[in-house]
Amino acid sequence: MKREEIKKKALSIIRACVPDLAEAKIEEGSNINTDASVDSMSFIYLMTQIEAGFGIQIPQKKWAKLSTFGALLDEIQLRLSKQN
Repeated sequence: MKREEIKKKALSIIRACVPDLAEAKIEEGSNINTDASVDSMSFIYLMTQIEAGFGIQIPQKKWAKLSTFGALLDEIQLRLSKQN
């Protein structure tokens, strides 16, 4: 899956999980937690939906390092590449 496809799908999942972001402009440098005021429970829900949506597993110890949208895209891309 190409990065642009990953980006579109991830944005769709994020917007579905965090309604406050439905109209927000999310760029790769956007901080998912602070820019969107995502609390810890919402972040956990979001990550489980990302994993389910892409059919991947991201170790929970890595979740804290995925604060920006770009970092999340990188991790998704890495996990998808390991499946092939």
